[in-house]
Amino acid sequence: MPKITAAIKKTASKSAVKTAAKAARKLTVEDLWLTIEKTQASIDASFDRTNATIDRIAKENQASIKESRASIKKMEASIGRLSNKLGEIMESLMVPDLVARFKRFGYQFEHISRNHEIEDVEHDIIMEIDALLENGDCAMAVEVKVTLSDDDVKEHITRMEKLRRHALLHDDNRKFYAAMAAAVIPKNTRIFTLKQGFYLIEVSGENIKITKPFDEPRAF
Repeated sequence: MPKITAAIKKTASKSAVKTAAKAARKLTVEDLWLTIEKTQASIDASFDRTNATIDRIAKENQASIKESRASIKKMEASIGRLSNKLGEIMESLMVPDLVARFKRFGYQFEHISRNHEIEDVEHDIIMEIDALLENGDCAMAVEVKVTLSDDDVKEHITRMEKLRRHALLHDDNRKFYAAMAAAVIPKNTRIFTLKQGFYLIEVSGENIKITKPFDEPRAF
């Protein structure tokens, strides 16, 4: 009996080896390509899902970015309107008394005009002056800002040069002086303004204070 059992086991073992060998022999190049294709299809599907997720996130972010930009534009518009309103308030506070206050510096201005516009298209001279104080001998162009910067002063220099050119084109030989008015004036900008030969007009407590330039007032 033991011999029969051993024989059966040996026969079974040989059968298993033959079956395995037969199975191994059945693996062909076609089988390999099929396996590769299936793997590639799985990878492609994974990439497609990943790309779809990325596209969805990108679209959501773009929508969010658009909303943020729209909010920023609205905020900038609101800030612009507020700045303009504050500028108008500053003009109302500072401008009316300037004729009387500049008398202390020897100026006898007879007329003051707010938002004085010059539109000389032919000579490309188009600008607006917040306040222009005038008499027969000279004029003072005042630019009003809430917070004064060096760039504001530089822009006023350009404005004064245009004003001078426009005056000469119309046989106006008066001297033109410049002044900057503001509620907030950084220290460095204060020095820069006065070095340019500009008068500096500012709120001092409940009063309006005018400071002379360091040297002689600059005449354009």
